[in-house]
Amino acid sequence: MPKVYLHIGPPKTGTTYLQKIFSSLDNGFYIRSVLSREENQMIRRFFREGEGNQIVTTLSTIKDDILFSDETVLMEYVHGMNWQKQLKRLINLFKKLGFYIYIVITIRNPQEALPSLYQQMLNINWVSKLTFNQFCLTNQAKIYDYTYLVDLIKEIGVDSIKYFDFYSIVNQNEFKLDVFGINNDFLVPKGKANNSLKNENGRYQDVTFSNLIRKYLGSLSFLFPNKLKMKVGKMFRFNISNQRIETSSVPQTFTDSYSKVLREVQ
Repeated sequence: MPKVYLHIGPPKTGTTYLQKIFSSLDNGFYIRSVLSREENQMIRRFFREGEGNQIVTTLSTIKDDILFSDETVLMEYVHGMNWQKQLKRLINLFKKLGFYIYIVITIRNPQEALPSLYQQMLNINWVSKLTFNQFCLTNQAKIYDYTYLVDLIKEIGVDSIKYFDFYSIVNQNEFKLDVFGINNDFLVPKGKANNSLKNENGRYQDVTFSNLIRKYLGSLSFLFPNKLKMKVGKMFRFNISNQRIETSSVPQTFTDSYSKVLREVQ
């Protein structure tokens, strides 16, 4: 039975850096040649929309172990998207094809990851209307409740769950990728994490004129073509102020779930 390692993020846990490493490895260390861009896009379209018989046909011809890494399975870009449904579709796709499934979760302190995700998603219409406190109460934020996430994965029918510590990327001189199914002898040099806007007093968010337009006029966006919206957004992407993000707003249950998983990893 072929194995599939589904690396689901969450976002802001070093996923982009890891994916660059995955795409650069040859078959000596990688468990299979990298899925093509087209294959990745088909899988993404499948878990978002639940459609795409072509990817079922394509994956059914694969008899080797594979690694699929895409944190967007846990992201809700527009109203109506539901990351729990997306994750269920992704897992059931590979169950249907007869793969033995490992879920790989990269873990990071929610007090750092959640504010970072909020900053990234502020250019999305529904998020632009929310304060960080409000964002912490959304369904999107629950991806950092690791206890809830693990329980959901087990409920869908997968018990083989592996963890990768985000801080091994930034704090260790070298780290292994064996949890992703990659040769245990392969060592990766220490990476460089993306820098967020911080100072010694905490984390701050740039507020641009574009943010204000989205927040107060976003409901009218359907009246304008996408190209015009992108052009206007770039024109008005200048800072008005910096707003402090209170990381204390992160639910304690998220922090507790991280501590629990971290003990398992260590």
